Amino acid sequence: MDPRGYLRQAQRVRELIQAKQERIERWRLLAESTTITLREKLGSGGQLPSSLVENCVCNIVDLSQELAEEIEALAEAERAVAAAIREFVDDATDRTLLELRYLNGLKWEEIADRLDLTVRWVMSLHKNVLEEIARKAL
Repeated sequence: MDPRGYLRQAQRVRELIQAKQERIERWRLLAESTTITLREKLGSGGQLPSSLVENCVCNIVDLSQELAEEIEALAEAERAVAAAIREFVDDATDRTLLELRYLNGLKWEEIADRLDLTVRWVMSLHKNVLEEIARKAL
């Protein structure tokens, strides 16, 4: 078992969610700019050709549905990672370290600051905890 890869599953889903959110924002901006451009060309009395705006809206709706599914996958991955941490790690500091890293996505410096430890010590603890998990998982 690769503990680091397993613990990173929530992080990978979180990255997918962020990518979808960025795509939704791009489509939203495109839809808004398309509407403005079309209104300027048609004047106040004309009808907007809906196909351009509809295409943008359809893409936003589709991505929003995918996003909702991925948020549910993230919640499930976070539950699985949290359960694995509880199951395989006895020490409270070690559990906190893993949760801050893999569930909260904090950087080493941020974790060290929160735990009032040096970055070097946090990284050493992390390595030892992953080795402990690998031994227990076998």
